[in-house]
Amino acid sequence: MNNEKLLLKSETEIFNDLINTLPFGIVIMDQSNVVINVNHKFMEYFQLEEDLLGKPFRLQDLECEILEELIKDRAILVSIRSKIYSMNKIPLTQNNLFPDGYALVFQLYDKHNVVLDKFQQIANVDYLTKLANRGGLYQYFDSLDKSQTMHFLFLDIDNFKIVNDVYGHTSGDELLVMVATKITNCIPGTFVSRIGGDEFVIILSGTLREEEVTNIARNILAEVSNSEYPNDILYMISISIGIVLNQKLDCNLDDILYKCDSAMYRAKKNGKNQFIIFNTMEDEVMEQKRIEEEMHHALANGEFVVYLQPKMNMLTSKLYGAEALVRWEHPTEGLWLPGKFIPIFENNGFIVELDMFVFEEVCKLKKLWKNEVFGHTVISVNMSRLHFYRENFVERLLSITNKYEVNTNEIEIEITEGIFLNNNKENLTVVKKLKDAGFFVSVDDFGSGYSSLNLLKDIPADILKIDREFLQLSEDDVRSKTVIKNVIAMGKDLKLELIAEGVETLDQVLFLTSCGCELGQGFYYSKPLPVDQFVEYAKKYTPLNEKCIKFSFHNNLWDDNQEFKGVYNGDHLTFCEGVIAGTSAIYLTGGGVHQNVVKLPTSVLCSDSYTISMWVKACKSNYWTSLFFLEYEYGFASLVPCSWEGTSTYRVKDRDINGWYDTTCCSLMLNEWIHLAITYDAKSEIVRYYGNGKQIGYLEHVPTLRVLKQIFLGGDIFQNSFQGYVCDLMISDTAKSEKEIWSIFEQYISHPSYKHLWVTTEKNEKEDELKQEN
Repeated sequence: MNNEKLLLKSETEIFNDLINTLPFGIVIMDQSNVVINVNHKFMEYFQLEEDLLGKPFRLQDLECEILEELIKDRAILVSIRSKIYSMNKIPLTQNNLFPDGYALVFQLYDKHNVVLDKFQQIANVDYLTKLANRGGLYQYFDSLDKSQTMHFLFLDIDNFKIVNDVYGHTSGDELLVMVATKITNCIPGTFVSRIGGDEFVIILSGTLREEEVTNIARNILAEVSNSEYPNDILYMISISIGIVLNQKLDCNLDDILYKCDSAMYRAKKNGKNQFIIFNTMEDEVMEQKRIEEEMHHALANGEFVVYLQPKMNMLTSKLYGAEALVRWEHPTEGLWLPGKFIPIFENNGFIVELDMFVFEEVCKLKKLWKNEVFGHTVISVNMSRLHFYRENFVERLLSITNKYEVNTNEIEIEITEGIFLNNNKENLTVVKKLKDAGFFVSVDDFGSGYSSLNLLKDIPADILKIDREFLQLSEDDVRSKTVIKNVIAMGKDLKLELIAEGVETLDQVLFLTSCGCELGQGFYYSKPLPVDQFVEYAKKYTPLNEKCIKFSFHNNLWDDNQEFKGVYNGDHLTFCEGVIAGTSAIYLTGGGVHQNVVKLPTSVLCSDSYTISMWVKACKSNYWTSLFFLEYEYGFASLVPCSWEGTSTYRVKDRDINGWYDTTCCSLMLNEWIHLAITYDAKSEIVRYYGNGKQIGYLEHVPTLRVLKQIFLGGDIFQNSFQGYVCDLMISDTAKSEKEIWSIFEQYISHPSYKHLWVTTEKNEKEDELKQEN
């Protein structure tokens, strides 16, 4: 380190000695116009005694009057205190001697002065590589015959910043010199410039054929890759090249560099260590430039609008949330989808402004919907990785939620897993601040990166969104399906909500729900919707005040709210103790067809979707005896504890002659309490059969039956009646999720008396059997 400081000091001294021997005045300033160096001649010219170092400097301080232009964009004639000088303004890029800034060079005007030209030549050379610098590039371009055509190559060192950060700036400088040497060796005698940092520009004769130009690019890539250089650094870096062929010179150099730069970034995006020819993507780049020129006006003019895509519970087909997505309503070309402009905004940084616009629009909607039935639905907003580099990111979000009086727990911030590939510790701190502020945090596009599994243990997120491409790959791939199953299982173990993106088919719904993923988003449910259409969708699919009717059988057949009453068609109905202390059950004695059954009002089931839940203890196996029977005008649905030996069935019969739909599982154990639940979702047409809180059977493509005529508990109109106990019958007008079914079951098994009563019942039954044997 000491040697580096000595070297730096030596370079500074040499530079000071040089400028103090030159016969013209020089003042060097940073971008804020603060003086960082000045020579003796400058002080002498303008009779200055006060030390200027570290102080701001303006031409007005010298009473300067600009007379005329001497050389376009390079030198002008100025009058200072009755004397005429030529003044050059020379841009300077950051190096060991000074930061980004510029030098002003003054010379008493003499048309035949050549000293100034020599200094300008020195100033236009990169101090490190001895190539032309940015000023030299512009000077060379200005000297070219504008009637000819040339080829331009823009080179960038991939991962150069990492080399500087990991190995230090000395290693970075050595790498730059090595690359510069390789370039000049590949094309001796050709103009090459280092225009700043790790960027190089080559100008080739327009007489070269395209094949010759691309061969030069390939040789540069190969020479750098195969150079004798420390392998740990060489393996880390590569070169990306953008090429513009046959470029006419009757234009601005900046426009040419823009084309080269665009092609170079495409090479980086395509995997680095390659070249891209701009001419093959010219229309695309020009379109990109047009978008960049219009984007600020579009935001100010209200051309960006928010669309909302529903997130659904795939088991119940009810609205779970929504994702806010942006569209550009272009005044002349109609609606633009985000794929056309979001990648451009990510590159140029405008995405930060757009994200905040979308976030504020969502907060406006939340305030507007405060009294709607779906008003508290959580809406997610995507946030770019660029926000994580701004210190006031979370504070800015909070100021917006406070402005519109929106609870942060109604907003979800979606971030991509790629955010954590760099600056992992700092970004985790930002996520924690979001969580502490009350926002939900979801990791978007999970499965598209390379460090996903490692990140899961560290990211304090609430929700994991499985990438759509990850899901699509699994459709015909057993191994991919296995991976998804394990990802879902792992996410659930980590107490994360899981949402599958890009759900487009019923098969995907069935696969995901069978793996334990209940939430989905995709075209199967809805495309992204304009706000007014989303409102209609939300009203239709938001769980309203769910109607749930419970019959607890406390010595009567009224429901718990005394609204509906069952009617028993037998001589005597026995009420007894239920599955846990404090609950009651009815004992159904069985009998012939339609004997000793409870008839319930059809109004207890008022929805095409439903959940039927109850505790059951069967005492006798009668094949095809119904426990719960729904008779419709053209069919029926029947829960059968024992359909044939070893099976239990929920059967739906449609009007079609072949319309038998059986959801089967193992038959019930006699004389043991079991919790049964049947759910039917009319949206997906799926029946799910649950036993003791777990799904034990399902069937798809089950038609919705219409016009309910009768409901029976304990029998039907075809077979002998059910014999056994029923406790806590519940009928809901929605298809509950597996989590909700488990919650119902868990309320019982967590009760202190649950096991005790079960054991006691078994003990009493065994004692009864012994008594009978004796």
